[in-house]
Amino acid sequence: MNGNRKLPARPRLPQCKKQAKDLIKAFKSGDPDAMRWIRRYHPRFPGRPDTNDRNNVTDSEIRSAKLSFADAQFVIAREHQFEVKTFVNEDGSLKGNATKARMESGFMWACEYGRTSVVDFLLEKGLDPGAQPHGETGLHWAAYVGHAGIVKSLLKWKAPVDIKDKRFGGTPLGWALYGWSERPLEAGRGGYYEAVARLVIAGATVEPEWLADRSLDEKLSADSRLLAALRGEMPRLRNRGAAI
Repeated sequence: MNGNRKLPARPRLPQCKKQAKDLIKAFKSGDPDAMRWIRRYHPRFPGRPDTNDRNNVTDSEIRSAKLSFADAQFVIAREHQFEVKTFVNEDGSLKGNATKARMESGFMWACEYGRTSVVDFLLEKGLDPGAQPHGETGLHWAAYVGHAGIVKSLLKWKAPVDIKDKRFGGTPLGWALYGWSERPLEAGRGGYYEAVARLVIAGATVEPEWLADRSLDEKLSADSRLLAALRGEMPRLRNRGAAI
């Protein structure tokens, strides 16, 4: 990263956000496809998602259900997650329609939404942990949302730690700091401390400009745990040898 570059102005927001807004509009208009998706994946309906358990959910219940933006994002994410099933056989082998593009797309969603088992499965099937189908890697997305477990898995599979996304030129550590700074304190930031520490211990570059950035200075000064993580001072993680 160039010496005068700071954190990206805003990492590219996931396409999920636009799709979630579209889903809400479609739901309000009574669109049949939207009703079907919501029946299958709504987080508060009874029964297991994407199974016959949901067949007893009536159209009336769906229409009267509250669908928040977070709910809509969850529905979209689940739809993409379950797409993995369409190119995986029951015995775990890949179907003939398991194209590289489909696997990489599913991998990005799994990294962003914390699906560790899906991430590990696709990596075991030979997916490149440094793939950038949309300009950023899975490590960028896992770091951005503070999924420490996904970060751990990706580092285990030797994901490149200082690779830059193709739009903003930000590294996974830069994305982690941006995600941390955007997340409301009351929402919890615990995952970021471990994610940042793992990245730093694995060799991620900490740019001096980040620590001097005025927009971050106040938040950083008030968060000793993140400052410690940026210095790699997380003995608990070092003692476990968990960074790699």
